[in-house]
Amino acid sequence: METEYEPSPITPIGDKTFFCVEYPGYVKRVKRALETLGGEKALTEALNTNSTVDLNYRPGDPFSHAIKGQILPTSKLLVKVTRRVKKNKEAEAKWETKIEGVVTNTLRFRNLADFQYLVPKEDKVYQLKEALSKGNVQHIIDYRVDENDGIENLRSIPPPMFTLTEGVLSYGYRQNAPVLRVRVKQPDGSFKIKLLNRSRSVDNAITAVRYHEENMPTKSWHNLSKLTDAKEKVIAKELERMFEERPICSRSAIVARLPLESNVNIRRGLARYSYTFTNGPWQNCWVKYGIDPRTDPKYRKYQVIDIRKHFTVKDRLSLSIHKKTSEDSKDTRSKTQFIFDGVTVPGASSSYQLCDITDPDLVRLMENPKYIKPKANKESGYYYKCVFKRIRHVLRIKYESLVETGIAQQVEDIEEGLLEEIEKVKEESKKNGSVEEEEDDDDIEIIAAHESAVRDAMKEIENKDSSKRLKDVVDDYMEELVKEKPSADDEFDIEFDALSDYDEVLDAFDDANMEEIINTQEMKQLEEDAVMTDV
Repeated sequence: METEYEPSPITPIGDKTFFCVEYPGYVKRVKRALETLGGEKALTEALNTNSTVDLNYRPGDPFSHAIKGQILPTSKLLVKVTRRVKKNKEAEAKWETKIEGVVTNTLRFRNLADFQYLVPKEDKVYQLKEALSKGNVQHIIDYRVDENDGIENLRSIPPPMFTLTEGVLSYGYRQNAPVLRVRVKQPDGSFKIKLLNRSRSVDNAITAVRYHEENMPTKSWHNLSKLTDAKEKVIAKELERMFEERPICSRSAIVARLPLESNVNIRRGLARYSYTFTNGPWQNCWVKYGIDPRTDPKYRKYQVIDIRKHFTVKDRLSLSIHKKTSEDSKDTRSKTQFIFDGVTVPGASSSYQLCDITDPDLVRLMENPKYIKPKANKESGYYYKCVFKRIRHVLRIKYESLVETGIAQQVEDIEEGLLEEIEKVKEESKKNGSVEEEEDDDDIEIIAAHESAVRDAMKEIENKDSSKRLKDVVDDYMEELVKEKPSADDEFDIEFDALSDYDEVLDAFDDANMEEIINTQEMKQLEEDAVMTDV
């Protein structure tokens, strides 16, 4: 049998309509609160015209910044609650409720309050502002600036508005999607909650060495996990085969030999089969584990020569046009951009391995046995320094002429004076009892040029007459000089632009093909029994 409930009483709703004000403050005096809102007249006008209402906590102050309020249509009930207390305190108090009517409109203040600045009423600026707002013409005419007002008595006249942000910004906080909470089993059998970022690269730990390190790596210095993805396994096999054929490769050469879609996962495979030099003749090249190119002159053909291309506005425009070409042309260009033949216009790369330079003039220089040393050094590898500089000089001339005109400029007598310089080096080496070449004055000149550039930039920063635009350019210029500051371990091939030319050559030191190798810390392998749960 169903339980019978007593029906709820029917409460009548009054016929009156009300206007609600959600006042942002504790109201003690209603009259004072109405004054801050502009009075009943301002509220009535705003209600009839559906306009905003200004809340002024200092109604008479012309420098007070108001808070904007909006009138919104609502459907609420106004309930009057009465508690009747009898003189006999032991008797229970009675509560009475009555619905007075419907609230059809509500004034709400959801905007942020602007910053406020108090100006004393005795201040002439305050009086002038008041005269302007009231239209007191005579007071405006009589206003005079006090001659005693100096920099020590500088008035801070507040602006009409401090901030343009009125509404509260919705941050919309959400947990990072790739982050998961995982339960990792502890030795005592309990589980500990840890956060795992799935987007973080786990196997990008690259083995990088400097040229002067005694021992070269025979395997990765990091504990790399096994590859599980089928595509990554295919790429790794291709890289293994590639290093068997060519033990030292530049990144451009590697990318050109692989399909375009494989470039994303190259680094994981490279970390398993090769290491890289951070400086020296094979800088930024990937070398097969177990091979030390410093031990045999046959590895000279894998040395890197960098001509450090500088981008101008015209170059950037042409690059942006190249980006709009089809995927087919982009793929064709990437297959040959690491090769310099002296005929084809080079791509974005400005560094080449010697084995990828097929120009006959340059090949004649590189293959002459008289120009090759039995032992390598950090600056020029297995070539005498004068020979290596000559190769770079000729390559730069041909490169720039190809880019500008499409035809490589012929360089006459490219071997002139090389044998004489080599003989001088040999004689000096015998006197010093060392087979190493002595450093020439080029290094000192480059360091002096760097210091001079820094001094010029500092003068412009300290100059009070310099414009803001010029100082911004100088700041950027100084940052680039700091990045390119030569040190004992760096190659001294840097060309410093004068400060006057830096603004025209936008990114003078930006190399499109230079990639910085970052040794990222490897994420610890979770235990095999870790249970991943997406929360």
